[in-house]
Amino acid sequence: MKKMNLSRDRIHSKVYPRKRRMTRTRIRENFWDFYALELLRAKSKGSYLQHQRMGNLLKEVTVSLLREQIMALEASIRGEIRYFIRACRSPKQSSNGCWVSDFLVDVYKKYSPLTIDLATIEAIFKKKIWSSEYGGRNWARATRTLIEAKQAFKDDDLRSMIYYVDRIFDLQHNNGFILNKTNFRVLDDECDLGSRHGLRSIKTLRNYKISKRVRGEVESFAKCA
Repeated sequence: MKKMNLSRDRIHSKVYPRKRRMTRTRIRENFWDFYALELLRAKSKGSYLQHQRMGNLLKEVTVSLLREQIMALEASIRGEIRYFIRACRSPKQSSNGCWVSDFLVDVYKKYSPLTIDLATIEAIFKKKIWSSEYGGRNWARATRTLIEAKQAFKDDDLRSMIYYVDRIFDLQHNNGFILNKTNFRVLDDECDLGSRHGLRSIKTLRNYKISKRVRGEVESFAKCA
């Protein structure tokens, strides 16, 4: 059987290539731009043009952020399913907390973490073959969310895309934030993920690392409020 490179770095380099990734600084800025614009739009009572401008900016930020989340989440999911593929290809039929039957070995040993379809991955994560530290229901939920987020992105449905941006930030694996092995880890390291839930006031937006253009919208809104 042909040897397969199942390292996490290899999978990430294919699914979430470095040259296409946002920097950690830009991820953090886009994160706060997204939540700032959501708050501004919710509280906006200004002119139609101002509301439309904020809506257009929100869509631009949402599309950019969700595209990045989709790549990072898929890389994370495919990085996790490699334990199952490795177990199927191993003579011992076990790998890092994943145990598989002879039937599963026969069915899946030729699969690749890079090419196996997401619906199949979701089904595998639901199987009772995982220890508490790997795979399992949390990863199945994340895979379902990825499938749905991809569809929302394809449909260019802003309302759904906004929902999935926020939903993905809430996803947890068995030991923490699901995107913590990608550049999105900066949001966990600097406590941004938790801070977003307390964002209620326009005044507090000035304390966050939002971009200059969104800061301009905040200042403009504050003058008109």
